[in-house]
Amino acid sequence: MSVPAVNATESAGIYNWDTTPADSVALTAGTDTVPTLNYVFLLQSTKTLTVSTSGWPATEHARIATVLCQTAVSAQTDGVYKTHAWTDHTASSDGQGHLGHLNAWIRQQPASWVSGAVLTPTVGASVFDLATTQGTVLQLHDHAFPAFDTAAGSELLIVNDSVAAFARVGDLTGLDGGLDADGVALGNFYNLVVWGVVSEDTVDCQLMVNLPSGSYANNAGDKATLDDDRTAIFAIPSEFTGTGFLIARLTVQLSGATFVIVQQEDLRGLTPSSSAGGGSTGGGGGSEFNDDVFRVRDNLDESKQVAFQASGLTTATTRTITMADADVDLGATVAAVALNTAKVTNATHTGDVTGDTALTLDATAITGQTLVTADVLDHVVIADASDGGALKKALVSDLGADNFVQQTGAPTGDSGLLWFDTDAIPTPQNVEPTTTETGTTHTLGLVNGWSTVVYSNAAAVTVTVPTNASVAFPVETTMLLVAAGAGGISLTTTSLTLIGSSPSVGCAQNEALWLRKVGTDTWIVLGGTV
Repeated sequence: MSVPAVNATESAGIYNWDTTPADSVALTAGTDTVPTLNYVFLLQSTKTLTVSTSGWPATEHARIATVLCQTAVSAQTDGVYKTHAWTDHTASSDGQGHLGHLNAWIRQQPASWVSGAVLTPTVGASVFDLATTQGTVLQLHDHAFPAFDTAAGSELLIVNDSVAAFARVGDLTGLDGGLDADGVALGNFYNLVVWGVVSEDTVDCQLMVNLPSGSYANNAGDKATLDDDRTAIFAIPSEFTGTGFLIARLTVQLSGATFVIVQQEDLRGLTPSSSAGGGSTGGGGGSEFNDDVFRVRDNLDESKQVAFQASGLTTATTRTITMADADVDLGATVAAVALNTAKVTNATHTGDVTGDTALTLDATAITGQTLVTADVLDHVVIADASDGGALKKALVSDLGADNFVQQTGAPTGDSGLLWFDTDAIPTPQNVEPTTTETGTTHTLGLVNGWSTVVYSNAAAVTVTVPTNASVAFPVETTMLLVAAGAGGISLTTTSLTLIGSSPSVGCAQNEALWLRKVGTDTWIVLGGTV
C-alpha cells in the first residue's frame, strides 16, 4: 500500500510527511474466504509507515487506513476487499473540508431526543386533544422543543391525510368518521403515530401525526394494540431528516362519538421507520412469520380466521404450496374427498360405476360374509353384453332362480358356490381329456384330474399318488390310468388309505386302473392286478 503526502498533527506539532516518492508498506494477506484486516498508521516515535493485524498501537500514532486483504493473487487482480481511509483531504472541489464533511454526515442522521416532550392525550365524548411538555432534542447541537396543547390553541399537522397532506387541525375529533392514510374509513380501533419537528427557532417547531394504513373492527386478542396488521406508520418523510423525532404510538378506540386511549407506547429515542416494524406505508417488516401469530381474517367477521401450522414438517424442510390456475373452494374439495372415501371404504355404494377399465371385486370383499339364500326379489350384478359389457343389476327371478339348485358336491363356504338351472341343464357329454406320459415315473397332478392318462413307455412305469398336503385334489376327483407299454404300471403311495386293493397296486400292458378320491387322503382303486 502506498501513501501520498500527509500532514499529521502530533503532540509535538504538525509533522509534514514527505512521501515523494510515495511511501509504501506490505500488507498481510489472508485467504479469499478468511481475509485479514490490516491497520495502517504512521508511528510518531519512528515516523515510519507501519502495519498491524492486531489493532491500533497503544503509543502515539496517526491513523492512515484499515485494509481488508484476501490472497495476494486476488488482491492484485481484483483489488482488495476494502480500503477504508482514515485521513481526509484539506478541501474538496466545493471548498468543503474535514469539518464540513462531518457536519454534512451528521445532518443526514435522525434528530436525537434527549429529554422532555412527554405526550399526554385527553379524550372523551367528542374530545381528542394532545399536549406535550417542553423538551430537548439534538440536530447537531441542543435545541429546545416547545410545549404543545391543542386544548389551549396549539395546532397539529396530519402529515399523510388522504385528502390534503399536512392538514392543519386544532384537535383530532375529526377522526370520528374520518379516513385512514389510504382514504378508507377508520374502524373502531386504530393506531396513530405522534412525532415532532425541532427547528432552530421554537416558533418553527411542529407537532405531527401519522394516520395508519388500516384499522380494526375490534381488539380481540389485542390485535389492535399489538397492531397485528402493522398498520401504524412510523416513517418520517425524508424532508425532515435531521429534525424529525418520534414521540408515541396511540391505540385509539372510538365508541360512538367517544374516544378512548387503549394503549400509549413511548417511542422517544427510537429511530424512525426502524422501530416497532413500521414503514413508510405501514406494514413493512419481514416476509417470514411464526405460524402461531400469522392469521388471515374474514373482512366482515374478524372472528373467522385461517391459521397455518407447520409443526408436522420434517426438521430443516421447506414445503411449497403451489396455487392452481383456477379458483379453489377448499370446502368443496374436502366434501369431495369425503364422498370419494365413503365410496372406497363403505360396505354399500349408491350411484353409477363408470370408467373405461374393468371393475374388479377383490375376494377379501366377500370373505367372511354371511351366506344367504337368493330370493326372487334379490338383485345380482351382470355384464350387459348388449350395452358394451356395462355393469347392470338384474332380478334373480329373471335368471330363473326358482329353478336354481345347488350342484351336488359343489364347494361349500363363501369361497364359491356352483349352481345349475334345472330348466337348462345340458345333456352330459364325454369331455374328459386324454394325456400321454412317456417316462418311467410320474406323480399325479391337478392337471390329471377328471382325465385319462396313457403310459406308453415299454419299461415298467411307477405312478405316485400324492397326499392331499402335496396336491389337493378335490374330493370326488376321478382318473383312469392306462398301461400301454409292455412293462405295465404300478402305484406307490405314502400315508394314503386305498380302498379295494393292497398298498401296492399295479396292472399289466393293455390294462387300466380307475381312481376316485373319497376323502382327504382316501382313494378307491379298481381294476388292474390286485
